[in-house]
This record gives sequence, structure tokens and C-alpha cells, in this order.
Amino acid sequence: SAVNSVTGSVGESEIADIILDDINNTFFAIFLNEGKVWSRSQEEYLPPIYLNAISDIVISENASEQTVNLSGIAASGLGFTHLRVTATSSNTSLIPDPVTSYSSPDSVGSLTFTPVANQSGFVTITVTILDGGLDRDLGTTGDNNTFQRTFDVTVTTLVDIDLRVVNSPTEVQSNGEVSVLPDHENRVNEWSSFWVEIWVDTTNAASQGIFSTTLGLNYHTEYVSATSIEYGAGFTENQTGTINDPGGAIENLSAETNVTNLGISEYLLFARVKFESLADDSVDIDIANQMIGPYDLEFSISSPEVSLVSSNPVQTNLSPFEGTSIWANPFDLNDNDMVDFRDLILFASVYHDIPSESSNDYAWFSDYNQNDQVEFRDLILFASNYRKSKAGDSALNYPADFPDAWGDPLLVSMQPQTKMKTANLTQGAAEQVLEKAIEQVSEQFTPEMNQSLSGIEVKVVDLSGATLGRAVPGTIYLDVNAAGYGWFVDSTPLDHSEFAVDSQLSLIALPESAAAGRIDLWTVILHELGHLVGYEHESAGLMEETLSPGVRKLSAWNADSDLFFASVQEEAELLPF
Repeated sequence: SAVNSVTGSVGESEIADIILDDINNTFFAIFLNEGKVWSRSQEEYLPPIYLNAISDIVISENASEQTVNLSGIAASGLGFTHLRVTATSSNTSLIPDPVTSYSSPDSVGSLTFTPVANQSGFVTITVTILDGGLDRDLGTTGDNNTFQRTFDVTVTTLVDIDLRVVNSPTEVQSNGEVSVLPDHENRVNEWSSFWVEIWVDTTNAASQGIFSTTLGLNYHTEYVSATSIEYGAGFTENQTGTINDPGGAIENLSAETNVTNLGISEYLLFARVKFESLADDSVDIDIANQMIGPYDLEFSISSPEVSLVSSNPVQTNLSPFEGTSIWANPFDLNDNDMVDFRDLILFASVYHDIPSESSNDYAWFSDYNQNDQVEFRDLILFASNYRKSKAGDSALNYPADFPDAWGDPLLVSMQPQTKMKTANLTQGAAEQVLEKAIEQVSEQFTPEMNQSLSGIEVKVVDLSGATLGRAVPGTIYLDVNAAGYGWFVDSTPLDHSEFAVDSQLSLIALPESAAAGRIDLWTVILHELGHLVGYEHESAGLMEETLSPGVRKLSAWNADSDLFFASVQEEAELLPF
């Protein structure tokens, strides 16, 4: 046995001495004021020390300081004093021993740690709770109790994945790397072929480079078909991949490298997929809505997995992808995949027409230089493509401003992540807002501008994808449900009462107003009127090419915006401080 020459107290009793029997793990406590000796196993007599379980953590390399909360801390014995909390790391070269923050006898505490820069791997953190035992003195270790919890920290290496749409394969080094990613094509034309390239890279030199990559590639199969797969020069081993064109997917696209240090601070080509327009693919001109696009090809990556030569854990990051849209071929007026005599007949039927005044549905499509006249220059463009077909090898000749001149659609900044229940815009409501908008802008426009708005129509239709509205001479087209967000139809659009100031040319909807979370119809109609009088997309204000829900844009040419901000200033001067 061993003797701890200590004194203390339990409740109202004073302990003169505590003797530990090492063999039987039994304590003998002598109580002076009670004149008796107490003998009991400490584990049997005292409630156990405790700490709630701690969840495992996954963080990326170079993460900032992490804080882990500790809860349910409880001491053994009859009192909750003299507790100590410590933490240790199983790999201090990755995560140093955490710093604990705890004040006895609280039931909660915390610990903090910061991973070492540019390192990744696995660490086990052990948290130890120590109390003073019977005498509640941490300095007398014989009767102290301990309790431990562990949790794992995974520090991952970040691997970026980039998608690029290119017209022809990118030239790479012999190992498949490039220093700069190729320019991305955000639009392609019907009948054209192109490639989707997938690139991977990491900045972690300790990773020893990319070892393997596996993912799926999805696309809109109605418009184009995947026809072949090429793997990057560095990915020579265990190549797999299946083209499921009916399902619009490249499935189980996977390959491995057999060289170290690939993709470290350089972009490594994993694979490229060729897309072509085959017999069953179709991007038809939209006669009803007078549209040739854009139609989103919906490229996306699914289930990405990347491993490193070092076997360190990986976190993949899909870099922002702006998407790619496809435009219909306006020379194939009857959509039979060739520019032939029947298209010539349709073109001849509208020759010399003014599309904004014509009742013929094909007039706008045949105005190839988009100057609101079907004339000799349009005939020259048509003739340059006569007898060309989807199955042929000859590229189509488009005007230099195609498709920009064919109407810049106003797009929602981001499509809804979940389906929302919205009411459809009625034709009557759209016409009322258009009437108010024309009346409001007429004072700022020149007589020539106002003349171009004479007899303007609005049509509520189902526009594709993220398109909110678009304008062609004589007509504004509005999406029936604002790309899924629903419309805010303002009966008093000039007072902006549902909005607060965000910037000089932007207002933001008040949280509880009817405009919150909806697309502002007033903004969209004014935007399209701007296009009809000659304004193009701008970087800020009403003519921005995208619009977010709950936002109203003001124009630099709109005197109402000046009046609005003047009224705001007047109100601000009256506010007490």
C-alpha cells in the first residue's frame, strides 16, 4: 500500500488521512470528527468523470483557426471543483497540440487549433479531463480520476476541377499540362462541333501530384451528342468511360497517371469529350416566340473523386462554370437540317419586308443583319450558305455580330435551386405595366426613339432556361413565371415603396414586401424598351444583362431615378440624430 499524506474534506467531515491500497485499488479515509475509517473502491463509490462525445472534423489545407466546443464536463466525487482539461495531437507536424479554454467547475469549454500550412493528412485529438478525486486536489495524483475522448481531424488537399468548352483541342505539353487554361466558349452554333475539356490541379507540393480522377459529365442531349472521349497525356492507365447519349451523360469517366508531380501549380488535362450535331439532334427556330436561342447545354460534373500520389485525403472543388448556350441556325428556315430550295422559297416570301411591320412569321428570322429590313445584303448571306447541310463539312457563314444582334435576352442571375410555387403572369397585367412604362419613359426619349415604340406589343410566353425577357422589333416577350421565381407586378411603380436604396442605380426589396424574392416586372419591361430604342447591355443599372430576384434597377436616362434619390436625400436631412 501507499500513503498519501493529505488532508481534505467531504461534506461536513474533515479527512485526516487517505491511504491507498495499490493492490486492491481501495482507499481508506480517516474522518477526524466522526471517529471512523471509511473504506471503499473509488470507482465504486464516486460518480464517474465525464465529457460528451466529440464529432470528427474534415477541413481543407490552410484552413483558419478551428474551434471545437466541449460540453457535458462533469467531475467525479462529491464536489465539482478542481478539474483540468487538456488536449494532445497524434501528429503535431500537421496539427499542434490544441489550446484548451476551460474554467473549473464549468460543464462547458473549448479548444482551438490551426493546421500547419500546406499540409494534409489525418490526426487524432485526445481530450483528457482530470479531477482531484476524494480530496479534490489535483496535486495529489493517487486519487485523481481521468476521462478521455478522442476525435479525428481530416485535413484535405484541395484539388480544383475546371470545365472549358473549346472549338478545337487545346495544345498541351507532353505530360498533358498547361500553364494557363484555354478561353471558354460560352456559346456555340447549331451544326457545329466542339470539345468539353476537364482540367485538374492542386497547389500542394507535398501531394506528389494527381494520381487518379473519376467523375461523370452531364449535358442536354436534345441539342448535341457526345461522340468520342480522349484522355489527357498524363492519364494513361486504367482508362474507363461510357457515352450514354440517350441519357445525356458520360458515365464512369476515369483514368490514372503513372508519373509523379503532375498537376501541381499547373493545369493537368484529365480528358476531353467531343460533341457534334447528329441526325437526331435539333435546335429548332422558335416561330411562336420569334427566338433562335440561347438554349442552355446544361454541362455539369457529377460525383467527382480525385486521389493523390501521396494518398493524402482530397477535397474536390468545382470551379465556377459560366455555362454554354447553343443557337439555332436561322438559314435553315424549315428546320430540315439543310439550307435548300424550300428555305429559299420561305426567304423569298419575305424579301423586302420590314420585320417590325410584317405579319409573316419568317420575316424576323430572314433579317440576317438585323437592320429591320429583309434586303439584298440578307440575300447575299443566305446565298453564301445555300446547299450547306448538317451532314456536310462546310461551315456556315454567319454575320460578324451573330448572335449578339439577334436580341440580348435579359437573364435571371441564378435559377432557383428548388421548384417554387408561383402564379403565372397574365397578358392583361403585362399590357398594363407596358403602357405605364412607355408613358413614363416617353419624356426622356427622343421623338425618333418614341416612334420606334409606337404599336409595341407584349407577349407572355414560356421562354427557355433563365431567360426573363427579350425584345424584337415591335414585340417584347416575357417569361410566364419569371424563370421560376414569379413576377412582382407593381401597381404603383413610380413610388418604389416596396424597396430600399442599395446603390445609385439599384434598389432592393424590403424583407416583408410583395417584391421580396420575386422578379420585378417593371425593371424587365423598361430593360426591353431600352433595347428597342438602341441601348445595349451595360455593367450597371437597368441595362445589366442579368437581374436578381427582389431587385429593381434604375436607368441613367431615367429622370425618375434622380427624383427618387432627391426625395431620399430630403428625408434623410429631416431625420433626428
